[in-house]
Amino acid sequence: MRAPLETESPRLAAPLPGDEILFAETGEAEALAGVVESVEGGQVGFRYRRGGRDYRGVLDLRRPDVRRDRRGRILNSYLRIKRRDDPPDTRYLAGELLVGFRPQP
Repeated sequence: MRAPLETESPRLAAPLPGDEILFAETGEAEALAGVVESVEGGQVGFRYRRGGRDYRGVLDLRRPDVRRDRRGRILNSYLRIKRRDDPPDTRYLAGELLVGFRPQP
């Protein structure tokens, strides 16, 4: 059984490498999915594919709306491109766009 995450959402279970990671609409597609590569504490590394290219990203489950920490390390990758006509409450970071994880058998 998976342990619950220390996040604001009690519905998220701790991901494991190989799990599918699901994100909300990014502006370029209705939704985005990837695969969890690593989990260290609240930091999740993942791979995803967009526009025929493979990318790596990270997200911090404890600080979903913070881009970098005080030392400059990236905590959350950008998944949405900023546009001039975006509403003020538009979400861009992986942690902000996270919908959940789907365990793989």
